[in-house]
Amino acid sequence: MSESLKDKLSGLVFLAFSIFVYAASYSIRTTKADSIGPQFFPRMVAIIMGILAIIQIFTAFTNKANKESESKGFAFNWPLILSIALLIAYCYFLKEVGFIVLTTIYLFCQIYLLFPEGSFANKKLLLISIVASLAVPAGIYYLFYYGFQIFLPAGILG
Repeated sequence: MSESLKDKLSGLVFLAFSIFVYAASYSIRTTKADSIGPQFFPRMVAIIMGILAIIQIFTAFTNKANKESESKGFAFNWPLILSIALLIAYCYFLKEVGFIVLTTIYLFCQIYLLFPEGSFANKKLLLISIVASLAVPAGIYYLFYYGFQIFLPAGILG
């Protein structure tokens, strides 16, 4: 499968997903306590994802260099498959384990999957990955808890 076709198909999948997320945001119950409403963030993400998908599709149609490059055969994209498995496991265990603990584990595993092989031999990169995996979930949790008064699952810490 050519790179151009892969870009077109992934763009179409993400465009369809963004339309689904936007449509599903109408099922979120609104409250009067929140000025922007709980539908704002999913709709904003869906719109941005849809715009990026359209840009990807448009780029795939206009890029002539990609039209001539063909893949040499079928191979599994293991980082993609493992990322999807990680996301499914994350969704499944979020309430039981809790946001901070599970997101820390998820981020570190995702960073490990996406870095080139042997990158963690560099101790500085490993340290930055650990600090980011610890700081980002804690920061997001406290932002939602104190800033938005939205309570994320505490899980085993709660």
